[in-house]
Parts: sequence; structure tokens; C-alpha cells
Amino acid sequence: MESSSALSLFPKRPARDAKAVGQKLQLYSNYFQIEFDQAGIQGVNKYTCKFDPEIPDNSKGLRKDILKSARDKIKEKLEFYIDWGTCVYSLRKCADLPVFEGEHEGTKYKIHLEWVQIMESTDRDHMVFLKIFFNSCMRSLRFETIGPKSFNVKAGHSLNAHNIKVWPGFDARMIMKEAGALLNVDVAFKVVRTDTCLGYIAELRKKAEEKGGDWQAAIQEALVGCTVVTRYNQKTYRVERVDFGMSPATTFDKNGEQVSYADYYKTRYNETIKDPNQPLLINKDRKTGNEVALIPELCQLTGLTDQMRANFGLMKDLA
Repeated sequence: MESSSALSLFPKRPARDAKAVGQKLQLYSNYFQIEFDQAGIQGVNKYTCKFDPEIPDNSKGLRKDILKSARDKIKEKLEFYIDWGTCVYSLRKCADLPVFEGEHEGTKYKIHLEWVQIMESTDRDHMVFLKIFFNSCMRSLRFETIGPKSFNVKAGHSLNAHNIKVWPGFDARMIMKEAGALLNVDVAFKVVRTDTCLGYIAELRKKAEEKGGDWQAAIQEALVGCTVVTRYNQKTYRVERVDFGMSPATTFDKNGEQVSYADYYKTRYNETIKDPNQPLLINKDRKTGNEVALIPELCQLTGLTDQMRANFGLMKDLA
């Protein structure tokens, strides 16, 4: 029997010759350092923002509303800017800014912006500004943003045989390294089904009733957390819940007048609702907490189901 010392489970590392000379190897990655190509831009400028009458620092909503009312005047001086926390950030440096006037619910406020410093490239607020600035550029290019990903809706490719459309786009993320903020960019794609969400709901109900199960629970389970696209403006929404107590005939307050969802979509988007008994999809705005009611008949689902992934022909065409 051979001794254990004679057995070699792993190859031995070759002995290194002290006289050996290494070889340069050039490597590339999809991380990009963001630099400003205009001579007048030295970096991201930080400004303190104070109000008269004074506003508590924790009143973020009120601060944003007042700044929004004076946005056009501020942009004349600072061009693109963002308000973050208790400060304002811009690529333009203005040492002497006038006092701006804002208004909220009939109360007038004076807005005092004072230049503080140019942010270091390794500062967290510097990265936050660049991230918001990049997302703003994507919106200007009419890209649809879903999480950190941005998609070019107009360049979508249709696969009519499978009732889907593929949006090309980018998965862009900002990360902080020792040298400063870096932009990581990968290609991304979003699959959008061309059939309506209402058809999918009818299919789920039929399957649940055939099995004798709770069809409402089955629909909730399948749709909650899904992302849908509205066909009238190509905007994306995350489904918070399905409300079976609501329908297109349900009314809501619009400028002091009760209007049904069916009438609203007909007037606003010239969309005629065919099924008056369908439930509504509820989306909750992450920033304001306000709820938006969507009509399944006007929505398309995104992503692939397990049944679609098992379709060899579909997966081959997608590849």
C-alpha cells in the first residue's frame, strides 16, 4: 500500500526563479471614472439652505415644496441642482447668490443659499449627486427607469410569435472606491408581454376555480410585487396589491368632483374600458406614499413566467 505522504492531491506550485522577469498584463473592466470635461467645472459645489421663516430640518416634504416653487429662479443661477438633506448641490460655483422667494399654501418664504465648499471626490454626497445627475440624463433621453436599470422603450424589439417585446437598456450603478466614485455599466434587457394583465387575471381565475381553490388569493400571490407597463404612456408601476372591491366604475375626487376611473381614462387618454367588472391594481408611490389605481385592461406584465421559461422555442428566440 502506498503511503499517504507519497499521494499528491493538488499540483505543487512551481519554484520561483529569483532571476525570472514578469510580463505586463493589461486588464480592462466596465468601471468608468466620471470626469468633467468643461474647464469651468471644478467639482460638485455644496450650498447650505436656510429659510425665513425658519423650517425644522426634519420637515423634508415642506422644504422640497418650497424649493420646488422657486426652482426656475434657482436654475437661472445654478443650472442643474439637487436638494439633499439640508443642503443644495450644483456643478456651478456662485459665491454671491440673491435671496430667492418661495411659497407654500399661501405662506411666503425667503430662501438663503450660501456656498460652502467643493466636495471631495470620495465624499458620499458627491456620489449621490452624480447618481441623481446620471438618472436625470437617462430620463432626458426618454429611458424608462426600473430600479437601477434604464430601458430604451422606443428601441424595443417585438417577438410577435410569443406575444412579447424586449426593451434594451443599461444596468448602471455608482460605487465608491479609493479613487472616488466609479460608474459600473452592464447591458440589461426587460421582457414586456404584449397581452393584457386582464387576460392573465382571467387565466389565473380559471385555473384556480378548476382546482377548487381561492381564485382571489391566487391572483394576489401571482401579481403582488410584479411590474406592469401602462400602454397609454409606457410607464412602469409595481403592483402593491389587487383590490377586488374596486372597479373602473369606482369614483375618486378630482378637483372637488367625483369622477369614475373609466371616465378619467377615457377623457385623459382616450381609452375605452370594455370590462366594467375587473378589479384594480394598486401602486404605492415610494416617495409620497400616495396610491395609484391602475386598470388591468390597460396594463401589460413584464418578465417571464415559469411556463414561458420552459418554452424552448421562446428561449431560443430570446437568445
